[in-house]
Amino acid sequence: MLKSLDLIGFKSFADKTSFEFSPGITGVVGPNGSGKSNVVDGVKWILGNQSAKSLRGKEMTDVIFNGSAGRKGAGFAEATLHFDNSSGFLPIDLPHVSIGRRIWSGGDSEYLINQQTARLKDIKDLLAGTGIGASAYCIIEQGRVDQILQSNPANRRSVFEEAAGISRFKGRKAEALRKLERVEQNLQRLTDIVDEVEARLNATRGQAAKAAKYRELSEELRQLWTGLAADDSRRLSARLAQAERILAETQRGLDDVHSRQNLVESQIREFDNRLAEVEDQLRAVDRLVSDTRQKISAHQTTIRHQSARQREMETELVRLRRQRTIMHNRETETRAESARSESELTARLSEFESLQLSLRQKQNAVESLVAAVKSSRAEIESLRIRLLEKTREQASARSRDETIQSQLDLLEESDRVQHSRGGQIAARIEE
Repeated sequence: MLKSLDLIGFKSFADKTSFEFSPGITGVVGPNGSGKSNVVDGVKWILGNQSAKSLRGKEMTDVIFNGSAGRKGAGFAEATLHFDNSSGFLPIDLPHVSIGRRIWSGGDSEYLINQQTARLKDIKDLLAGTGIGASAYCIIEQGRVDQILQSNPANRRSVFEEAAGISRFKGRKAEALRKLERVEQNLQRLTDIVDEVEARLNATRGQAAKAAKYRELSEELRQLWTGLAADDSRRLSARLAQAERILAETQRGLDDVHSRQNLVESQIREFDNRLAEVEDQLRAVDRLVSDTRQKISAHQTTIRHQSARQREMETELVRLRRQRTIMHNRETETRAESARSESELTARLSEFESLQLSLRQKQNAVESLVAAVKSSRAEIESLRIRLLEKTREQASARSRDETIQSQLDLLEESDRVQHSRGGQIAARIEE
């Protein structure tokens, strides 16, 4: 039996308001706008009404007290119905049962049974068959009677079934039918899984036969691989011995080339020393030629000077002949001086000829030295070419040595691969 209704912050009930429902007939009366419809909305809201429009609002948070001129709005709304269950009217072993709903301004809400959080389904299950519901006949609001009378037979039947208390069983029937449908769907999925597993089982049987065949072939393959690996090992061992012999011969040739290279390098150093000596001699000859050219230039300057003096003397002689009568004594002196000048000129000319002869000899010596230098350079170039050839031979020998070493590495890697493949084959055979 309904005992009371508590409203806190619900619509126009800002403070906690309790409505006591005594046994018998209880009515809520008052003028328009006093909040009678808000009481009905509170009951429907507690019983799980999800339509904000039926609660005369746009959003579900509109049920929260929005404030007034002298009071600010509430942060949440709560409504609670209290029932006397001493007669066991509700299927719960408690003398007092309270059902409530709470919503916050952020939009979060919760249902309460005896102040414990519950689900809407729990509340519907608790009230099923009692005639209490958001759309049941227990709430007769304005226009509700006309709506029941003018509704179709199916809707009126639901009202009578709710009043008779069989709606609980219809709900259970619908829930059982949904469970049966889910079980049928699960059974269909299990049938599909069984078919798929059978197909996989057949495939697995074929794979097992193939695996047995593979085991036989793997054993035969292991024997063949073992024989092949033994043949490869013998062949590679022979190639390795041959490669070692070739490597030893190459090493001996390389040592010979090194000794010959050392000999050629010593000869090159000797020729370089000789070339340095010849270049020193050539620089000395160049200095001598330079000194001789300077002397020749000085003597030529002297000769030009003496020639100029001779021409002056001749001019002076002509002038003195004209003055012979006046300058007879002076003529004698002039002739003597002229004789001395001629003798000096002759001496200078003979000295010039001897210097020219010496210069030609020095030039011949320089040319012979240049020829010797050219011959030495040609011989050095020939030795350098021979050294280059020996170096190329040494590089070729090194390349052959590296090739042989790479072949040895490849042979060792092939041997390791063969061992690894043998291990993999053994592992696969074991598997």
